[in-house]
Amino acid sequence: MSVSVPAIGTRDAKRLISRARVLYDDARSITGLPDRIAAAVRAQHAKLRADLVSQRLAQMPVADLSHFAERAPQGLRHLAGEGYTSVASVLALPVPRLQTIKGIGPKSAAAIAEAAHRARAAVDQETTVRLDAGRPTSGHTSLLRSLRLLRATNQIVVRAAGPRQRLTSQLQRRIAEAGNGGSRLRVWFSRPPAREQLQRALTGLAEALAGPDATALTSAYTACDAADTESQRAPESEVWGDFKQHPAEYQTLLANVLGAGKLAAADLGHIPRAVANEARAVALDLTALTAVLRNYQVFGAQYVLSRRGAILGDEMGLGKTIEAIAVIAHLSRASRLRCLIVAPASVVLNWLEEISTHSRLSAVKLHGADRADEVSRWITDGGIAVTTFSTLRRLQLPPDLRLDLLIVDEAHQIKNPQAQRSQQVGALAARAGRVLLMTGTPMENHVREFRNLVRYIDGPLADRLLPHDNAFVDQITFREKVAAVYLRRNQEDVLDDLPKIIRNDDLVALEAPEARVYAEAVAGRCFDDMRRAAYDGGPDSAKIVRLREIVVESAENGWKVLVFSRYLRTIGAIESALAKTPHVVVTGADTGSRRAAQKLAWFTGHGGHAVLIGQIDAVGQGLNLQAASVVILAEPQLKPSTEDQAIARAQRMGQTVRVRVHRLLAKDTVDERIEEILEQKRRAFDAYARDSAAKRLDARAVDPTYLGLEIGLAEQERIINTEARRLGT
Repeated sequence: MSVSVPAIGTRDAKRLISRARVLYDDARSITGLPDRIAAAVRAQHAKLRADLVSQRLAQMPVADLSHFAERAPQGLRHLAGEGYTSVASVLALPVPRLQTIKGIGPKSAAAIAEAAHRARAAVDQETTVRLDAGRPTSGHTSLLRSLRLLRATNQIVVRAAGPRQRLTSQLQRRIAEAGNGGSRLRVWFSRPPAREQLQRALTGLAEALAGPDATALTSAYTACDAADTESQRAPESEVWGDFKQHPAEYQTLLANVLGAGKLAAADLGHIPRAVANEARAVALDLTALTAVLRNYQVFGAQYVLSRRGAILGDEMGLGKTIEAIAVIAHLSRASRLRCLIVAPASVVLNWLEEISTHSRLSAVKLHGADRADEVSRWITDGGIAVTTFSTLRRLQLPPDLRLDLLIVDEAHQIKNPQAQRSQQVGALAARAGRVLLMTGTPMENHVREFRNLVRYIDGPLADRLLPHDNAFVDQITFREKVAAVYLRRNQEDVLDDLPKIIRNDDLVALEAPEARVYAEAVAGRCFDDMRRAAYDGGPDSAKIVRLREIVVESAENGWKVLVFSRYLRTIGAIESALAKTPHVVVTGADTGSRRAAQKLAWFTGHGGHAVLIGQIDAVGQGLNLQAASVVILAEPQLKPSTEDQAIARAQRMGQTVRVRVHRLLAKDTVDERIEEILEQKRRAFDAYARDSAAKRLDARAVDPTYLGLEIGLAEQERIINTEARRLGT
């Protein structure tokens, strides 16, 4: 009987199975790459921290040991006399050696040793490794390189998750079916059905190895190798430059690695364990997300997804928007997710930018002249849409429209159930599969308003809440009672490792009145009028609206606010907008006068929330406004040092209060042109200041003013010309 020759010969079969096994092993090992890099990060961090602790102990005088004992140990002066002048030198001495020093007996030696160990424990507890671009060391640079590699590898592995899972399952099955398919004897003596089955297995392996999943996985492995090489070879200036562009992302990554998934009660918003466990059971899918989430942000997204409706009340600056985008990213696994985001007009552009920047998703704006066409496409195709409270009532939405997710930003704006906007949102919420209300305003002090928000989600729970402000004893009791719908975390509880300045660029779009003013300023070729235009459209100008929102939220949290502008006319518009807010205005006319001192004293001494509106050149230099924790820059300045000096007025308060900085920028205006030019100048300056030997010869070399960082008259002319061409004027 003749035996048919297999389509895939034994030699090719051996090579095929060998390749399949290698790829299978690669597919399994690639998921462990981030863990291995994270382990290296932890080791580097531990070494830096240990070195820092040793350095501080070496700098701590031996006399300070008296602070770490109930009574000052006898014989400390004898230690100094023998040359043991630091706590580090004492720690290196065993107790028997201490006893040999003249004047120190057994009891004194034991007391000194105990005090030294207490000192080391205290220093160890207080020591934090901070990444500081202003003071880079080789150890910090190495840590940063590893974090850079971890960030890149995480993104590669997440993108390859789908292909890896499908390929490993397919290869495992086909390899098992092929068995020892490369054995000539096995093929020769097998029965025809077995040979056919073997051929099918080998053909399946060949198809899998040539398929898109294998290609994607091979590319991912190659990309990981390239990222490893790049992280090691990238110039130091490039590594630190990337950190300066994405500081929060690096800090988040480091915190997550060191925390290793641990969450404190504050990270969980002090909610009951049963509710927290429900949330943590959600297997969050962040494949569509490009941002790095802190552990508390991961939990926030899990919490929202674990229930039909939720109020996310995290304090301003904790990243509620990113948490919401993580929720959308998880739900985007559905083929036709329909999500609507309703927000104040002042933050619509921020939403679009954040979704584009931090995810692989896209969103449309249902606002403006072309909204009817966008609404029609969105209703048909689904996806993410962003609109405003005022536009919502003009949208032609089908009465039976079903939403998978409704997100309401600045949800305290719908606290009045009688308002038209509240009723419109309520109608949408009733037809939504999920509802997420977001507000940075603390609800603990406004139970009546909170009850109105809860009603959008859980009517029976709202009925059980008492309507007066003294319904609960304290914040934790309040949060436990309403944990089914409300999650709030405070910055001071969960962000103790972040820099003391949190920066936000608030992007707004000009409305029709200020857009006309802006076009006239461009036509008139007046650079200053172009910079002021965003405030010259009346009380509802986009920047005025956003500024009021920041001030209102600051008032709810009891924060004092500094508002800086270059222009007196802008200051006047801002003062009018904040007429009902406790405030004071300081301009150049007040500089050095008793009147200025009185105004500053009032601002500092005023109990609770207050606003100081200042001319940036007058208030931004030489003053220490320690009472403020929020800084609003009304327009971008032509020289970065001007902004830095203004922010420093609040930052000088030390290590007790975090400063939140909001820079108000108008889209498609001179603001963006200024930012583009300054960014180019910053990069050039960073490269020069970091790499040039000149900085070691002359301190002025690192002063931006000596490198022409300020936007001069010639560049202002170029900006005017650019805007004139864009507007056709």
